[in-house]
Amino acid sequence: MTTDVTKHVNKNNSDHSILFEAINLVLKYDNHFPEEITKVTIDLLSKFIAVKEPNIRCLALEALTKTKPHHINDQKIKENLPLLLQGLKEPDLSIRRRCLDTLFQQCNYEISGEIINELLDHL
Repeated sequence: MTTDVTKHVNKNNSDHSILFEAINLVLKYDNHFPEEITKVTIDLLSKFIAVKEPNIRCLALEALTKTKPHHINDQKIKENLPLLLQGLKEPDLSIRRRCLDTLFQQCNYEISGEIINELLDHL
């Protein structure tokens, strides 16, 4: 819950590796955990997709892609939409690809028009 990005690379790597393994465990066995834990997990992922560190963003985007669409409510999708659309313009190809995968996975009727317009503008 309190893992933040610091200037110490080794501490960052060890803290975040433990955190993302815990997140992957929750996402894989979500039926066995209380719904509150899944919500906290998604909140953490939403926090980490805004981080400037590309490795952390990639891990968060990959984990967010693994979440089931019904676990993320429409409000959370709308909150993350600007970050995901902005990620399509990143110079890092892996971030662009993961943002696109996440947008595809979490797309719903309400935001589909905005996503399609952004993709058409991008093309």
